[in-house]
Amino acid sequence: MAESVLVTALRPDGMSDGVWAKASARSLVDCGDHLEWRDGSSVHRWRLADQPASAELPELAGVSKVLVPSPIQDTYIGTRVEFVFTSPSGGFLASLNGGVTRDRKYTDKAYPDEVFAGLVARGVPVTEERIASYREFRRRHPGEPSTGVSGLARRLGYAWS
Repeated sequence: MAESVLVTALRPDGMSDGVWAKASARSLVDCGDHLEWRDGSSVHRWRLADQPASAELPELAGVSKVLVPSPIQDTYIGTRVEFVFTSPSGGFLASLNGGVTRDRKYTDKAYPDEVFAGLVARGVPVTEERIASYREFRRRHPGEPSTGVSGLARRLGYAWS
């Protein structure tokens, strides 16, 4: 079976070449019997519920669009957005976007609903949640490494809320 891309960013107007290079390096690819999340520096392997069961491969069961409000400016533009891939228990598997691609002005255009249509068609829901604290995020998505959302949350002053 040929590989098919299930998730990749769209390039919105106004996105610089440097930001686009980071966003476009990330893609979720269906390899037939498993998925590969290629983030530009590493490859994570998972499976969907409709793919063969495997003790070695965790199941990708959801995508959470996590809204991280700024403690300084609680506005649309002040909110950062982190997309995380989750396991059946809600555990953290990986971040879809990172760095400057967390700016809401980019995420709403680079990752609209249609970007996730292939996953949704395969039974993977995309949900939206707003976190009030980093601890709340950790409770919802255990296993998240000390990068990505945790670094963002700490920079925004949520680490000890």
